[in-house]
Amino acid sequence: QRPNTWGEIYGTITNGPGYASYEKDRFKDFALRATFTPLTNETSLSPIIRSFTISPWYYKGQVGSNFATGGTGQVGPGTNGAIVDGLTRDRYGIFAGIKERRLTAGAEFAQRKDESETGGNTAASPRVVHDSTGRVIDGFAIARPVEWFDASQRSPFSIVARWDHFTPNTSPTSANYVGTTPAYDYYLLGASYDLTQRMTLTFDYQNQSPTDFPTPTGTNVRPTPQQTTIFLHFNVAF
Repeated sequence: QRPNTWGEIYGTITNGPGYASYEKDRFKDFALRATFTPLTNETSLSPIIRSFTISPWYYKGQVGSNFATGGTGQVGPGTNGAIVDGLTRDRYGIFAGIKERRLTAGAEFAQRKDESETGGNTAASPRVVHDSTGRVIDGFAIARPVEWFDASQRSPFSIVARWDHFTPNTSPTSANYVGTTPAYDYYLLGASYDLTQRMTLTFDYQNQSPTDFPTPTGTNVRPTPQQTTIFLHFNVAF
């Protein structure tokens, strides 16, 4: 966010699938993010409201097929049976939030679409492309409630909350998951205290639990059981 502006636009073109891997094929990935701060110049509003930001983003990617070079007995449309088309690797979402010392909060919706392949790309073992779409919805808040009553008095105390709902596949095709859409919920609730400007002590409760999984029978995959953790930790900045 910059004074007297409504936001910014940022774009990239990369050789590989983002920053997580080296260049492995001929495909390029494109990403674009727009950040809007429509209330930044409204001086009559609270600084918390003026900090409101909304950021839609989109990532268009592809990865090469395992059969991109073809081979003996392969039946792809390219030379020597090669598969010349890329496999989809897209991500997109939208984030909205506010950022001020008394309250920092945000919420996001994000989705990914990946293609994968099985088979040997031969007449006896045809290549099959599988499409999977995953989704995450999350929100968080860091608040200093003491400062809500008097912003001029700095308080070392803050509370933290977070929630994530992650769906690995929004439309599972396996017969094991008929009528269900397995997902995971993650919750965090805690409090922190600034011992100094560079040292913070935090105590929090975290819980992860599976939802909408089928009853584990036969070859059904058993979900990760509910996990609850209590943390007491320091954060030190140098």
